[in-house]
Amino acid sequence: MKIQSLILLLALVSGLRAQNAPAADPYVKESQSTDAASRPAGHPNISVCYETFSLPLALAAKLRRDRTSDAELYARLGTAAGKDGIRQESFGIVRGLSAQKATTESVTEEIYPTEFVPPTMPGTLEVEVPLSSAAKPAEPADGTGGPPAPATPAAFDTRNVGNSMEVEATM
Repeated sequence: MKIQSLILLLALVSGLRAQNAPAADPYVKESQSTDAASRPAGHPNISVCYETFSLPLALAAKLRRDRTSDAELYARLGTAAGKDGIRQESFGIVRGLSAQKATTESVTEEIYPTEFVPPTMPGTLEVEVPLSSAAKPAEPADGTGGPPAPATPAAFDTRNVGNSMEVEATM
């Protein structure tokens, strides 16, 4: 009986040590903390906002000649958006930590030709037409034989078209 209780006690003790520790999150590095309060004071959050407005040329020139401050100009454009032909075209925000790069993109991949096969002249077809005695034969053609075929694209490349902003601010 003593041996059985000793084996049972040993099995319980070894079972306690054999339990798995809770799995760590594979996407969080151990050195990083998720708590914003525990971040060092030397790396504050930075937010950069970029807005684009379109407006008639005469109004843009008038606003430029008024020499208003940037804050007042932004307030005027913000309140007049939707009126007088003023439209907000784009709005982008980039957020990140100080001394780190942050990027935002709003792009479309455009494909365009870079090399062309030269245009070719279409083949000519000679047809014998019987002429009446009163008709004169037509003058010979200049040899072009009609409009040339258009150039055909042979190689293509792609380019991102749109807005892209990368910020690396340090405070």
